[in-house]
Amino acid sequence: MSVMLLPLFSYYIQNNITGFSFLSSIITGNLLIIAWLSDDVPRVHKVSFVLFFTVLFFLIFKHVSIIRIYPIIFFLYSILLWEVCRRFRAYELNIPIKFSLIVYLIITGLLFYFHEESRFKGFSVSSTSFSLYLTVIILLSGYYFKRKFFYVIIFITSFYFIFESGTRTTLVALVFIPLIASIYRMIAWREFYLITIIIIIISAYPLYGIISDASAIELNARMDEDGGSYATRLSLTLLMVDLISENSFYEFMFGNGVEYSRIYILNNRGMDLMPHNDFLRILIDYGVIFFILFISILIKFMKKNSKTLTIGIIYLLSFYHNMIFDPFFISLMIMTYYEGG
Repeated sequence: MSVMLLPLFSYYIQNNITGFSFLSSIITGNLLIIAWLSDDVPRVHKVSFVLFFTVLFFLIFKHVSIIRIYPIIFFLYSILLWEVCRRFRAYELNIPIKFSLIVYLIITGLLFYFHEESRFKGFSVSSTSFSLYLTVIILLSGYYFKRKFFYVIIFITSFYFIFESGTRTTLVALVFIPLIASIYRMIAWREFYLITIIIIIISAYPLYGIISDASAIELNARMDEDGGSYATRLSLTLLMVDLISENSFYEFMFGNGVEYSRIYILNNRGMDLMPHNDFLRILIDYGVIFFILFISILIKFMKKNSKTLTIGIIYLLSFYHNMIFDPFFISLMIMTYYEGG
């Protein structure tokens, strides 16, 4: 049922502002079916989960704009998923994860056969988002599929789709993230190591942007190379940094309000764009208290095992592509947290 119906729902949804990804729908659908059949999940949680998606789909199909409440939907979904997953036995969560990864690749392969765009993006809204999903699939498959022949097929297939998406930075992530996870398993001071990695991810891009902004030659060279993509991201990052510096103490602590960063860009640049830096986005919109709380919860999940660490790193990298409220990463992180390993 989830294989046939949920992809159709998600395809409609992601083209109607919410971005509830295809793979998120498959994962949630499979989990919902198993949860409904499980005696370990209380009925109240089963009903709440079904009611949540019923209301969400009703709003979307009625073309109700939910962009301003989407963060609330994201966190409500995460809480419901957490409540359901913690009721499962570990081996029960192994099944929907494996099944979801395989189904996603199969249907993506069918979509690839019919695609005509220069950069393949599958069921996603962008090629970059699509490549990040596939990166998670490749790295998680190494944990869940122990037969080398089967894993090699998954790796080659996913790698080819990433190549067709035209996203070069994802290929770098495929090399460094397993290395980071390997070091994490060997050291004793894991929490310090994890916080260091997060600080590097948060600060590296803005610092590089500020440094390179001092050189007009460097900026122009990157504009020529990337078709303006890098220049746009750099410009937005600097604009957001300026906005934070102008905030009052209250605004800095508690934020300016939902979607304020986006509205600020629209008013100052005349373009309806996301900041392309969700670290700055949540600082501006929700404040430093929310930022610290959110990152702290994320650290709690990431440090559980190598799987949650891997997903968490890719999730943090996705912040530079406006994907903070994409439920795909949170869905897998919560499930692998309780699945263990």
